[in-house]
Amino acid sequence: MLKLLQFTPPWKIRREFKRLWQQLIGVVQPIWEKRDLRLHDHWFDNQVNVHQGHQQKNSFIAILVLYQPGGVPKSIFNLCKHLSKRGYSVLVVSSCPIVDSDHEKLLKLVWKVFERPNFGYDFGSYRDGIKLLWRLDITPTRLVLINDSVFYPLMAGDQTLEALGELECDIGGIVMRMRGNRQFLEGYFYSISQRAFLSKEFTYFWKNYRVSSNKRTVIRLGERGFSKAMLAAGLTVRSLYQRASFVDKINSLSEDELAKVLKHHATVYSSLEEKRSRIIRSRMQKNWRNLVKGYIYEVLMRGEFYILFPLTAAELMGFPVLKKSVDPAYILSRKLLIAATKDGELDRLDTVVRSELFKLTCTDKIFSKSKSSGEITFQ
Repeated sequence: MLKLLQFTPPWKIRREFKRLWQQLIGVVQPIWEKRDLRLHDHWFDNQVNVHQGHQQKNSFIAILVLYQPGGVPKSIFNLCKHLSKRGYSVLVVSSCPIVDSDHEKLLKLVWKVFERPNFGYDFGSYRDGIKLLWRLDITPTRLVLINDSVFYPLMAGDQTLEALGELECDIGGIVMRMRGNRQFLEGYFYSISQRAFLSKEFTYFWKNYRVSSNKRTVIRLGERGFSKAMLAAGLTVRSLYQRASFVDKINSLSEDELAKVLKHHATVYSSLEEKRSRIIRSRMQKNWRNLVKGYIYEVLMRGEFYILFPLTAAELMGFPVLKKSVDPAYILSRKLLIAATKDGELDRLDTVVRSELFKLTCTDKIFSKSKSSGEITFQ
């Protein structure tokens, strides 16, 4: 046990203790959250104040979930324009009061806006947005659920919404994750067909969803639970991007392209960094290509391809989002991406996103390496 702790990065130990704490709290949290949900639903049924925006109602609707207590960033206004240009009426659900100076500006770009208490993370907000559609007796031809935990669209000329509409499935998303033998879509972006919206299983899920402000519970019941319920109902659930597709791309690359993949690779494990450096230095070896691919396969066992290889995912696959998470792997991923843009590697990156991304990386914690434990830590 002591050896395990010795070689485990401190940030990962802190993260696991935080998860354990959330798991323990999650045992008793439902007791008071049931009461909180009753009060919240009473507020929604009797006091919710929906502001009418300038946009007309279309058959395509996007529920955009925000939490921006410091002011709405320009990238969010651009997202509203992006959705509108593609025929989506935008329903903004904000879990905090929108700054006065942004309120009218937002209303000019969207269909409706309402502010709610900060309860239940993104899935609590999704639920309220869907309940409002039910109240208004609106059945969208296509419903998008998206939140501001990601930068989107990441690159100019983004066609993600069109691609999701062409997936020929009931519920589409960006990435399909695996948990044991179960698969689920990541919860920051859904594209939902009318058939799914009208299904009794969809209605049952959202009417009976147990809203919680425990992040672990939200992931279990919301993110994983939604895909599980829809798959169990016989609805088709698919993603635009999969790890297997990334591996196929890697297998098709030249040696020069593989060298570029290694250059822009994010890992918080010094042991992997050292191995990568050795492989880069040994490029003259006959089996170098196999060494690189073997290393990449090993790395992919530690995390998701779009976090570990952000530039490769964006350039080769057009991966359209970048998460704003404070997890160390995401922080490093953002730093590598902004460094690549400075070197002229990713000229398609949206200029507004690039500016906000640069500001975010300036406030991210600084990396330092520990020679004794062999890991990257954060100050």
